Amino acid sequence: MDGTLFWTEIVLYPAEFDSQLRIAASVRDITERRKLQSQLSNRRKWSLLDGWREAFAHDFNNMLSVILGYSQVALNRIDPSEPIHGTSKKS
Repeated sequence: MDGTLFWTEIVLYPAEFDSQLRIAASVRDITERRKLQSQLSNRRKWSLLDGWREAFAHDFNNMLSVILGYSQVALNRIDPSEPIHGTSKKS
């Protein structure tokens, strides 16, 4: 072995050898399985984050629509010749 760490799954079970009860073990390298589980978990996290991002963008867009609507109503009440209106021509 080269000293590389890896994930294992160990299963212990009773077994009889030479008329005596012993404990037998099964050891399996599950490093690849853990990598795949981690990738799946990361994908789920990013998917959840994307959902939150989309919901935030949607809500933010709704708020901006309201702000723009009220701004337009306010702008329509201002005489176009007023400097605050922003459409008057400067000499």
